Amino acid sequence: MEDATTESAREAALAEIRHQLEVWLDFFSGPESLRANAARELARAQRSGRIDESLAVFGSRLEENEFAWTKSWTLDQRRVELRRSEGVHVAWINVDGSIDIPEARGLKPTLADGDFLKPEAIAETYWHIAHRDPSAWTMELEVRPFKENF
Repeated sequence: MEDATTESAREAALAEIRHQLEVWLDFFSGPESLRANAARELARAQRSGRIDESLAVFGSRLEENEFAWTKSWTLDQRRVELRRSEGVHVAWINVDGSIDIPEARGLKPTLADGDFLKPEAIAETYWHIAHRDPSAWTMELEVRPFKENF
């Protein structure tokens, strides 16, 4: 970034994203993490509009600095670009299935072993993304149980 105002707008956008991620991380680390109503309440309390607003300010600063081409980008693409300029790899990983933990097994006793995602396999996927060669970064990834019918 070339000017302090643009840098400040970028930092504000990142701070809001970081804040919301920390709130959700705290939630998923707590005892309420498997309660759907608690998750809905938290989602209502965490206005996604705050991220959109801070990204809009940052986007307008980029446009003023001749980066108008970012206007057509998705929100995720803008988030990636915010961090890529600093050499940080940002990826959206969709964990699409039930994770094999005791609480999930208790909630879904009719599912077989092959219906669950192993936490170790998910961790391996995250590790692989985090340690990829920068010449082959990805922005999106889905992990699902092999048994799933598409």
